[in-house]
Amino acid sequence: MVRRNWPAALAIALALYAIVAGPDITSHDSESEASATPGQAKVLAPDFTLSTPDGKKITLSKLRGSWVFVNFWATWCGPCVVEMPSLNNFYRLMKKENLKVLAVSIDTNGPDAVREFAASKGLDFPVLLDGKGEVAASYGVTSIPFTVVVSPEGYVEAKADGAREWDDPEMIQFFRDLMKGTVQKTVRAD
Repeated sequence: MVRRNWPAALAIALALYAIVAGPDITSHDSESEASATPGQAKVLAPDFTLSTPDGKKITLSKLRGSWVFVNFWATWCGPCVVEMPSLNNFYRLMKKENLKVLAVSIDTNGPDAVREFAASKGLDFPVLLDGKGEVAASYGVTSIPFTVVVSPEGYVEAKADGAREWDDPEMIQFFRDLMKGTVQKTVRAD
């Protein structure tokens, strides 16, 4: 659960620690937990084509050349609902920096429920439908919210299991550093 009443330094330190070292957000380099063996090549993100509630199709591989933030969620998921405003702010801050956000809904109630939710929250990024959970399964999603960061070359760069305050200034800086290739592999809470 995202808590804004935690002391800011502790919350930021925990989130950043989780991103670079924790089991629920893992950077995919040759030394990360997410790699099966040291030195193993990065994993190509499974390609998909999904529809928006209005029928527009979006294909992941057609977004090559951009960083892609893929967030798996559902309208009935409390932590997903809590993190959506910060994810929308994150998108607004990062969209000019070669980063796309795709919110992949695993709702089975059909496109109307997802469309109404997105409209009620004022979401600016594309919301996609994965009602059968096939794309989620191809990414190994076992709980939501679950986020995958895909590099411009199409590789899984990082994963996050659970809600985050995506618009936190230090989180924004982390992503800017990730996109520049300057992410620190260790984080100290000072």
